Amino acid sequence: MKGENMPELSIIVPIYNVENYLEKCIKSILAQTFTDFELILVNDGSPDKSDVIMKKYEILDNRIINIFQDNKGVSAARNVGLSRARGKYVAFVDPDDYIEEDTYEKLLPPMRSGGGISFSNWDAFDELGKSWGHNANELKRKMDRFYVLLHYFDMPRPMGGNVVNKIFVKSQIKNEFNEKMFIGEDFLFLLQYLLNMETEEIYFYDEPLYHIFVRSDSATRKRKDKVALVLEAKKQALTLTLTYDKKIFNLAEKEFVDSAYSFIMRLEKDKTNNYYNYSKKKFNEYIQKSWQSVLRNPEIYWKTKVIYIKKYFELR
Repeated sequence: MKGENMPELSIIVPIYNVENYLEKCIKSILAQTFTDFELILVNDGSPDKSDVIMKKYEILDNRIINIFQDNKGVSAARNVGLSRARGKYVAFVDPDDYIEEDTYEKLLPPMRSGGGISFSNWDAFDELGKSWGHNANELKRKMDRFYVLLHYFDMPRPMGGNVVNKIFVKSQIKNEFNEKMFIGEDFLFLLQYLLNMETEEIYFYDEPLYHIFVRSDSATRKRKDKVALVLEAKKQALTLTLTYDKKIFNLAEKEFVDSAYSFIMRLEKDKTNNYYNYSKKKFNEYIQKSWQSVLRNPEIYWKTKVIYIKKYFELR
């Protein structure tokens, strides 16, 4: 696969401190019943023995491409993988997750028929053996882009705010992952892709083909600046949707204001908390600048609008 033949699919795995999980992930990918892929493993300066595992499997399977770089974060690792990807389609797998052996055999056919995204349902499990599924039964087998965007800001997100259970068209990826974001980067990447898609059709496979391992020691779960990063991602969503469609923008605005207010109320008992003050600042800035937009927004219930305006004057 490292010769002249171009693979149909490029699978990108960013790697950092996952030596205890990486082999299971790699094995699940190499066991795919669909075989025309390249597996791009990007070691993001991992200090453990992940590099040993990578080199072991590179020798065993010539579809594997190993990339090593200094630690720059998961977004940078994925971006490097994208720059090296040769496939017509691109998929992402996180290194502590695993996939069913027929994942790509089931997800690729609708892409060949003109789909812009094909994605599966998923489930999750933790170190204690607890598992839970994601309920996406309300989704249709075939959807158009506008329908997906209408529900993109629903909670929980019907198609997920992540990229790992999906296949993308490489030529339609017009944006990179934001390397300054460590939370919400998937949410923004996926939103940008949807807004820039050249095709309208999106396909959903209801079976949970992707399995997410929820680690208590993961970098995302341990970050103390989650509030700021979440609000920043949702603020950027406003900018992205502003010129696309008014209804989609209204939904993005509702989520941003709702989130900022929610953080304020959650942290209000400790007003010395940095993220209480951060949330208050972002909420006040937006209401002051865009109060007319908020009041006109039909997606925000009128009583909620009154609460927001009242809260704005209380916090000044």
